[in-house]
Amino acid sequence: MSNTNTVDVYESFPGAQVTQDMIKTAADFFSSHYGIWGPLMGDKAGKRIRMSASKLQALVFPIELGDKCTYVRATVNEELVGNVFACEWQYQDRPVLWITQLVVHSRFRGKGIAKTMLNKLRQTRIRGYGIASSHAHAIMAASAALGRHNFDPDFIKEHAEKVMAVSPSPYVHGAKVYGSLFEDVDDDAVPTVDTKFLVDHAEPVQALESVKESGANWPFGGLPDGHDFLLFINPLERW
Repeated sequence: MSNTNTVDVYESFPGAQVTQDMIKTAADFFSSHYGIWGPLMGDKAGKRIRMSASKLQALVFPIELGDKCTYVRATVNEELVGNVFACEWQYQDRPVLWITQLVVHSRFRGKGIAKTMLNKLRQTRIRGYGIASSHAHAIMAASAALGRHNFDPDFIKEHAEKVMAVSPSPYVHGAKVYGSLFEDVDDDAVPTVDTKFLVDHAEPVQALESVKESGANWPFGGLPDGHDFLLFINPLERW
């Protein structure tokens, strides 16, 4: 890579144009850059979390949705440095779009790549954007790109769980909402989802601390093991 500060190309592909080679490359990219298993994973603790192409497609890019799913990638000198999968479905007769996977190369984080990729998903007809992630930078990027930093706890409380329940993605509809926004809890979680995905939280904690130190508003609270922060955005500020 000649210049790690410059992303050469951002590309967006509707589902029908996403090839199996793209899926395989994305699965390998996830396995190299997503994270490691946490201490509660026994013999797997500290090892890279890996995902096969077939599992990626089943969990985050259901083939039956066709062009209701979108793949966005960022490349430098034809090398993948970031990608996003997102899927659309109907909720209360309105189109919503959920970020089912977002990964940025470990050497390219903090350069605005996630925000730029997410910007390519914006559509005026979409009435809600959702994301669940353990990484504070991913949440902040989605908030900036898709919601102009709009955090509406009432909107999240009223709609997020119901939107997830009708998702065609097993990863999304299999998660359970959690946190003081939804129920009484014994920790500092506000809006999270329990995915039971026990990724190591060392890097997410560092990201969260850097967000707080930057002075940015952070209304999401803390992150229990096996959980992701939850954001559901109302882009039009009306429903």
